[in-house]
Amino acid sequence: MPKVSTERIVRDKGQDTEFIFQYDVNVTKDGVFSTTLPSDVASRLELAGISLAQNRLGNKGYIESKTFDELIKRVRDIVDLYFSKELISEKIIIRYAIRTTCAYVLDKDGNIAPNGTYSPLGGAGWINGTVPQHASSPMPYGILAYCKPFVRRDYLYKNGKIKTEFVSNIDWRTDDLLESGVALKWLNDLCSICPPDNAPVQEIDYTEPVAAFFVQLIKSLCAINEKIKDFLDPVSIKTIAESNGRLLD
Repeated sequence: MPKVSTERIVRDKGQDTEFIFQYDVNVTKDGVFSTTLPSDVASRLELAGISLAQNRLGNKGYIESKTFDELIKRVRDIVDLYFSKELISEKIIIRYAIRTTCAYVLDKDGNIAPNGTYSPLGGAGWINGTVPQHASSPMPYGILAYCKPFVRRDYLYKNGKIKTEFVSNIDWRTDDLLESGVALKWLNDLCSICPPDNAPVQEIDYTEPVAAFFVQLIKSLCAINEKIKDFLDPVSIKTIAESNGRLLD
């Protein structure tokens, strides 16, 4: 298929170059003009909720037209569509994930045993944490928690698609959405935190009491760490045990 020309798209947003790429225009013997947009451009457009056709090789971003000018216009229209988003919702949410791992037996009175062979626990049943855990899938027992505030922005495009964007690392000094939430700022300032593996990330609308709940959760885990991290060697454990001490009291 003969190449007619190479065209260039440059779109600026404010002071920055937001979109720049080149594409080849080809023409068939029947006079049909076509192009396939670069793969990175096609991916970017699809992430924005813009549907694209495929060429015969299965590559997204295929466009054709009966005239050269109409093809150029169709490419520009798609780029215009990419920039046509309208902010329809903006709010602060907290994204969180909590993973617990444990396996034990619990009877009807709430007594805990390590397994079902403990005969006093009649009618007992196995209890797991938030993920399945059994003999063929053993795990250490523990609790992992993740919580982080985000600004959630929903954008509506001309084609009716809605794209949601989550912005983290909120600038407390300049973002007026933050107002004066003390607990929210505390969560926003947490460092080196990410979701645990195999734990679904959920979200909840921000209120200061909700933020305070997660602050207390994180502080409780940190308090447990403070109580045990310096007493994990055999000598310390033996000293605490033989003095009838309790590590988490």
